[in-house]
Amino acid sequence: MMIALKAIQASFTYSSNHVFFQTRRITTYTKNPILCLSKSNDSESDSDPEPEGDTRKQDLLAQIAMLQAQKIMENIESQMQAFKESQELNMQEIEMNEDQLAEFEDQMEKERNEGLFFKNLTEKKPIDTAKAMEEAEKVKEVTKEKVGSKARRNLYLALITVLAVGIADSLVTGSDWRKVAVLGAILVALFSQFIYEQTVLSEEEKTEKNDENK
Repeated sequence: MMIALKAIQASFTYSSNHVFFQTRRITTYTKNPILCLSKSNDSESDSDPEPEGDTRKQDLLAQIAMLQAQKIMENIESQMQAFKESQELNMQEIEMNEDQLAEFEDQMEKERNEGLFFKNLTEKKPIDTAKAMEEAEKVKEVTKEKVGSKARRNLYLALITVLAVGIADSLVTGSDWRKVAVLGAILVALFSQFIYEQTVLSEEEKTEKNDENK
């Protein structure tokens, strides 16, 4: 009898524990969907502000594009206005030139009829040979004085010497190459000018000798 009671008690204990465990599993299972739903709702609520931000960005970009288009249209209109004004000025100049040409043609016709046109073509003013020779001599003298003066020649030689010494000193002391380049450029320019003036002077002297021989 005692053995039968213990067996019944053990089976009752097992069944009660099994029911409690199943109930706990069901409770846990019912709680988890609520948590999942709450998490999904939270994620959706967090992702909702993003479309608003995108919409604001799109609105700003649209406003910027509209402003740029407005500026472009204003520039085009100003350019068209300037083109119209320049075209009007050109038309006025063309009309003025046409009027002047018409007046000139009328004047030519009048002079042709009066015989003055051909008369003016055939008449020539006499050339004053003596005065022309005198002016040529003056030009030669002025050129000779400017180009062939000893003071000017000595000045060129002195500057060329100073620059040559400066370049040599810079090369020896190892100065900056830019300084040497600048001094060299000045030296070349002075030397070229000196050679040019000496060439002009020699040509003038040859011309004078030829004139004297004639």
